[in-house]
Amino acid sequence: MRGLLFCAGAAALFGSAALADEVIVAPAPGTVIEHRAADENTTKTIRRDADGCTTKSVTHTNEDTGSSVTKEKSSC
Repeated sequence: MRGLLFCAGAAALFGSAALADEVIVAPAPGTVIEHRAADENTTKTIRRDADGCTTKSVTHTNEDTGSSVTKEKSSC
């Protein structure tokens, strides 16, 4: 009987955590997150501004010609 009460208490404790509100942790504004792709000539950057805008950019570099192309997308 004591084992049954212990199991019921544990289920109630862990079950209440499952019903809690979802928490989303976002980086601080102005934070720049940089990712290097599998291709060493590609860089992905994400920047979050204080006004709520997020800017994502992808830069491809061609070492043979010395040129680079950057594509940028902003969402506010």
